[in-house]
Amino acid sequence: MGEVDGIRTGNAIAFGVDDSNSSQHIVVVAEARTDDAVGLAKAVSRAVVAEVGVPPREVVLVKPGTIAKTSSGKLQRSQCRHEYRDGTLERLG
Repeated sequence: MGEVDGIRTGNAIAFGVDDSNSSQHIVVVAEARTDDAVGLAKAVSRAVVAEVGVPPREVVLVKPGTIAKTSSGKLQRSQCRHEYRDGTLERLG
C-alpha cells in the first residue's frame, strides 16, 4: 500500500474475506493519524488499486495502537481478521 498521508507507516493490514457467494474480497485495516475518515479511506482505496489493481471491499480505519502485534512487533493479521469478522475491531468515528 506504500505510504498514504494520515496512515501510520507499517500499521496497515490487508486480508481476504469470503462473502455469501464464495467470492473473496479485500479488506484493509489501517491505523489513522487523522479523523478525516472519508478522505483517508478513499486515499487508501486508490493506493490499493494502484498497487494490486483491485479495489478493497472495505477500508476500516482504527486508532493508533489498535492492531495487535506479536512480541517482536509484527502485525497479527489473523487476530485482526478475527476481530473484523466478530465485530470487536474498534473503528474510528
